[in-house]
This record gives sequence, structure tokens and C-alpha cells, in this order.
Amino acid sequence: MARKRKKPKKRGKRSHRSGPHARMLFLAKKGNPDAQCRLGEMYLAGEGGARHDPERAVHWFRAAAEQGHANAQVYLGDAYYDGDVVVQDSEEAARWYRAAAKAGHQDAPLYLGMLYGDLEVDMDDDPDAERYLEIAAASGHATAGFLLGALREERDGVSDPDDFGDPADFDPAVVGDMDDLSYPYPLDDVPEFGDTDAEEAGEIAEKLLREAWRGDANAQFNAAILYHIGIGVPRDRKEAIRWFRAAARQGHGTAMNHLGVMHYHGDGLPAPDPEKALGWFTAAAEKDNAAGLHHLAGMYHKGEAGLARDHEKAAQLNRRSADQDYADAQFAMGRTYERGEGVDKDPAEAVRWYRKAAEQGHAGAQCELGLLHMQGELVEQDGAEAEKWLTRSSDQDHPHATYVLSLLYDEGELVPRDEERAVEFLLQAAEDEWPPAQNRLGLLHLEGKGVEQDPEAAVEWFRMAAEVGLPHAQHNLAKLYFAGVGIGQDYEKAAEWYRLAAESGFAPSQLGIGMMHMLGRGVKRDESEAMRWFELAVEQGAIDMEELLAEVESGEPGRIPHLVAHELP
Repeated sequence: MARKRKKPKKRGKRSHRSGPHARMLFLAKKGNPDAQCRLGEMYLAGEGGARHDPERAVHWFRAAAEQGHANAQVYLGDAYYDGDVVVQDSEEAARWYRAAAKAGHQDAPLYLGMLYGDLEVDMDDDPDAERYLEIAAASGHATAGFLLGALREERDGVSDPDDFGDPADFDPAVVGDMDDLSYPYPLDDVPEFGDTDAEEAGEIAEKLLREAWRGDANAQFNAAILYHIGIGVPRDRKEAIRWFRAAARQGHGTAMNHLGVMHYHGDGLPAPDPEKALGWFTAAAEKDNAAGLHHLAGMYHKGEAGLARDHEKAAQLNRRSADQDYADAQFAMGRTYERGEGVDKDPAEAVRWYRKAAEQGHAGAQCELGLLHMQGELVEQDGAEAEKWLTRSSDQDHPHATYVLSLLYDEGELVPRDEERAVEFLLQAAEDEWPPAQNRLGLLHLEGKGVEQDPEAAVEWFRMAAEVGLPHAQHNLAKLYFAGVGIGQDYEKAAEWYRLAAESGFAPSQLGIGMMHMLGRGVKRDESEAMRWFELAVEQGAIDMEELLAEVESGEPGRIPHLVAHELP
């Protein structure tokens, strides 16, 4: 703890029976508090005829302090804070500093505020804590300033995201040295928590928090992570935001990025705030933070938070991030070159970036490489390479890769066919909530192919995928309701699911809802509405108009949905 005053200097040993010492000793023994304090200073510095004797100094400081002498109270507080002569006791130090502050000592509020700022003592029961912190903060004590802000936030309550600060407050020039948004957790200075029990984790967290309160930006960032995921401390999103802000205030780019992610998702806040997220990502990008650059690129790519969609700008930002070996950005660069968004299409460059990300363990890039080798797109068709990359991605629980791996083994064209493994991977992907896998598993249960024939199970798998919006599954569920297979026949439910899929542009369901209107089953009979849906399906090439009209004229239009083969996604 820094001090703003100087203690008396040690002058060397002298006879304690000569000089000013004798006079002060006489007065001190008579109970004069000024003399007692001055005598303590003499013993502390070894001056005025007194020998250097810290224990005697503390004795006389205590005598004066107990009579309300403010200077002596500060000296006694110092003794308890330092712990050189008496047992170190921050609470006792705070007690004497507090007494001196109330007695009007000019520096005592500063020392007390610094004690609070360093988290040495509990300030909850001190009505003057805020004032002491203000004094310490005004003296340049950084963590006292942060704690003062936290105290006021807790006192006043947080009702608006703006209460957590604005990225415009953190100008990188002053501070100095989209795909799905995610949280990387680089706990650089935090010991491994994996093998620790709750008590040990708490001790590690307490040590880290002490460093955070003292103003270390990395410790503040890591403290935020601990609160965000609940390691060694209770999970507390608002507390995480406060610590991220403390680190961001010192120019910590990764903390700025995390604040952006939290505002984007509304994590720990009343609601998502894309504009605030944009501000934090911009601040992080100006610090050249790789994750911030990538997330800012995502917002330009999508045209979010009032930005005009700008694929060229997104590509530039992602390249800056990818050049720092940020795997998410490398994957994004692969997509950028494959699709020609903001750059000229370049298959070789797309594969190069996919491979860079995949070799870093990026599950999405590994899945993409596997698909490309399986389909023979951009790269040579190669079953061994497809199997290798899809397996690596699946091992990271990437459900799309697991599903495609199932198709690879089921088709048996590029690798030896293995129906057992195909079903095993399909079930894994379905249980990992990958909708196309759930839909396919429903079809297998209908057919009894590789699994037990079970129409009721088929209904449940179709329903899982249908409820998250997969048109194929919505269409299949509608057919089962129409036919009463695996579930009670219900034309209204059939019409609901046909319409949902039809509105997404799924041609078989456009025929289905058209048929329901033509028959008047589950909906009002309406030939013009039926023809409107039929025409939409014909425009997509789902069926020839002459064949369609023949079916309608045959009087058996209920067969129409079954004319269209299932297209497995």
C-alpha cells in the first residue's frame, strides 16, 4: 500500500536518559497524549536521545491513540497493517484508521480507502466507505476507483445495459497498450482447476481476485471468466460484466470482445443490444484483438446494428483475424473464398483456409473438408480423406459431421459399407439434436431399415426435427397425421404441418396443403387456394402440371403428396 506521508527517519542509537527524550518521557508518563505520540516517534526513528525500539514506539502510540490522538491512531493503524511489531491485522488497522478519520486526520481517509480498495477489509458496515473510496480514487488508486463504481452500481441497482458503460468511453488511442458468437476462455494466469475440489478452487479464485482488486488487468479479465462460468465463485453474469469492464478500462482487448458477446446475446443483461455489441467489437478490433475482428466482420457480413451489409469489409476484418491464426476467422475466410463474398471466388484459397482452421482443430472446418472430399467439390473426391476429417470433427461432438459420417458408411461408395456403424452415428447425431439426422432416423423406423420398425418412434423423431423448423420433417409428420400412422388421424394437424413446410418453400408440402384445400380436409375447401399452392410447386419442378391436373380430375388427389419422393437432406 502506497503512503503519502513520511515516517520519522532513524537517527541512530543514543542514551535514552539524555536530550528531549527525558522530557517527553516525563510528560508521557503523566498521561499527555501529545508527548506519548512524540515519544513513540522518537523510539520509532531512534532520535532525540531515544534508542530505536519499535515495540516501545507501539506501546506509546497505543497509549495516545486510546486517548483519541489522531496521529497516534494512524501510527497504530500502520503497525497493524505492516505486522512487523504486532500480529498483522487488517481489521484492527482499519479500526484505528477509521478512528483517526473521524478525529479529522487528513490522510486517514486515504489509507482507509486504500484498505477497502485492496479488499483487505469488509466495508459493508461502514457508512462512510463511499467517501473514503472517493478520496483514495482521487489520489490515483485505480482499484479504489473501480470499487467505488461497483459500490454505486450495487447501491443504485442496474436497470439498463448502459449502466455497465459504453465502449465509446474507452478510446484505444488514450487507453494504450459472424457466424455464431462464442466465448474463448484463455485463463492465462489461472492454475488448472480441473483436478481441484471446491475448497481448493475457492482458494485459487480468492488469490486471483486479490490480484484483480489490486488492478492487474489480466487478473480482472480472468476474474470475469470465473464469475461467468462459476469456477471457485458463484456464477454471476453481472459480476462478470463488472470485471470485464475493469479490464477493458485498462485496454484489455479480449475483455472488450467478451463484453461485445455478452451484449450481443443479452447475457447477464436485460436484453440483447446489438448496437452496444457493435461498439465493443469495434473497440476490440481497434486493439487488433483477433476475436473482436472476427465478430465485427460477422456484423458487417450480416448488416446488423444499423450497418450496411458489406462483404468486402467483412473479408478484410476476417483476414486480419485469420492472419493471427484465429481458427474461426480462418474458417470464415474459407467460406468467403468458396462463395466469392467480398473477394473473387478461389477454390484453392478456400481449401487452404479450411485446412488451416481444420489443422488447428476447428470442428466446423474439419466437417467442411470432409464434405468436400466426399462430394468431390473444390478438391479431389477421396473417401479416406473424407472419413479422416469427418471423424475428427465428430470426435468433437459436431453433429453435422456425425450425420454425414453416417451417410458415408451407409452409401458404401467411397468407404466399405457398414450399416451398423451408419446407424450408430445416425443415432448419435439425432441424440445430439441434429434435425436432418432426426428426420432420417424417423424414416428408418418407418421402414424398419437397420432399426426396429416402430411408427410411433418415427412420429417422435419427426416431431423433434419439425418443431425446430426442418421442412422435410414437417412434411413427414403431416403425412403421418393425414394417414393416421403411428398416431391418431388428424387432418387439422396434417394441414398445420403441411402449411408450415409449404410456407418455407418446400414443394412437396405445397402440393400437400393444396391437396388439403382441394379436399376440404382440415381446412376450408377452396379450389382457388389449392391451385395457388399447386402452381408454386409446379414452378419448382416438383410435378408436371398435366400430371397434376390428371390427378385432380381423377377424384383421388389424396395421392398427390406421395408422388414426390423424399429428398433426404
